[in-house]
Amino acid sequence: MARDRKAFDFEHRLLMPDGSVKSVRVVGHPSTNNESGNFEFVGAVTDITDRKRAEEALRRSEGYLAEAQRLTQSGSWAWNVRTGARFWSQETFRIFGCDPERVKPTWSDILERVHPEDRPAVVQRAEMETTQRVDSEIDFRVVLPDGGIKHLHSIAHPVMDEAGEITEIVGTLMDVTERKRAEALRDGESRK
Repeated sequence: MARDRKAFDFEHRLLMPDGSVKSVRVVGHPSTNNESGNFEFVGAVTDITDRKRAEEALRRSEGYLAEAQRLTQSGSWAWNVRTGARFWSQETFRIFGCDPERVKPTWSDILERVHPEDRPAVVQRAEMETTQRVDSEIDFRVVLPDGGIKHLHSIAHPVMDEAGEITEIVGTLMDVTERKRAEALRDGESRK
């Protein structure tokens, strides 16, 4: 880098005399001293240890959340009511039977997956969520690409700006298919 006289920007880990490890960012830009004509680098070394620790803690926390969602078969989602943009966690994609690399969730995609008998209730609930400032819950079914049916339970919460306008709806989606099957079996046995 110095030999090539090119700017550089990289991160290093340094072992300190007390045995601790610090992360640093090193940035340098080539320069020529106008008075002497000598070539030099001007730069800075910044301690980024706290940032690196925070990034690692965030990665760990995201990993724990993803694993908890997988274990409980519950995903998270968000809907920006102003832009229409939607976010789905990895588990939400799995619940809907979608590939996150190929599918960007849109309202029409979601409705297409919702069981035809449940669509009116889901549409009504979504309309209510954009106008009322209360949490809501709904049970509905989705039809998977392979024709299978899942029973889902969704809880939604409105997020409002300083003016009290709803800006986003955030929620969780739980796959309750096994619970519904168990309830159906119990109901069938109790009728005998």
